[in-house]
Amino acid sequence: MTGVQTCALPICPAAFRQAIEALSELGYNPVSRMTWLQRSASRIGRKKDVYLSNADEDVRIELHWKLSGSHFSMPGQMDKVWDRLENRDLAGVPIRSLCFEDLLIYLCLHGSRHSWERLSWIADVHELILSEGDVEWEKLWHAAHLVGCENVVALGLVLVWRIFGYEPELVAWSRIKADPVYSEIADEIIERLFSATMEPMKIGERYLYHLKLRERWRDRLKLHVHYISWYTRLIFRPKQIDRDAMQLPAFLSPLYYVTRPVRLAYNYFHRSENS
Repeated sequence: MTGVQTCALPICPAAFRQAIEALSELGYNPVSRMTWLQRSASRIGRKKDVYLSNADEDVRIELHWKLSGSHFSMPGQMDKVWDRLENRDLAGVPIRSLCFEDLLIYLCLHGSRHSWERLSWIADVHELILSEGDVEWEKLWHAAHLVGCENVVALGLVLVWRIFGYEPELVAWSRIKADPVYSEIADEIIERLFSATMEPMKIGERYLYHLKLRERWRDRLKLHVHYISWYTRLIFRPKQIDRDAMQLPAFLSPLYYVTRPVRLAYNYFHRSENS
């Protein structure tokens, strides 16, 4: 699908069903099968967003009731963010938007969560800063500290500096730009962004990268749990290749959860012996 325009909209969980109904009346429907959409607003918390598309499939609306996934999230999520919304003008239409500090922290959080795989995400941070004009940097830095996001904001600012040459008037800035950890991560991100063939990060690399950016023990714990769960699913959840390798009758299909790790272990050691 090419030429698709995507618009991300934050919504209050309590208004979830009304938002879905209003968009359905305008011709927007969920992109994928989501039976959980019929659940009450109090039970949508396990997910953070849902995509809806128009009939021509050239416009997508992304409804967010969380700022990020639970393993790489901003504590408090949107329950406190709603109290700090500001009025902004968008093409002559007044809208309620995240305040500057919340929006910049979120953009850095989102970019860091996805290892800054798009140059546009760094440009978004730069343009937001320029649009604000007189930034209260110490207020922003304090807000980032309160939610355990100093590292992700620092990395975002380093990337803006490295690519666009902008330096914030922040007391901690000299320390941030001289920090070898931020410098090393920024080097890797920029190298991937401007390489001829952009290779996605492997799961182990992403794990270590995310771990460097988590500051508080409870956030690191959530990260460990997330990746252990991810590895477990990769090892034990059967795929079509497992069913093709050993065709079992339906009543024996649970055995695929045993044969899959055996097959993976065999392939791993077999390749090691031949390399």
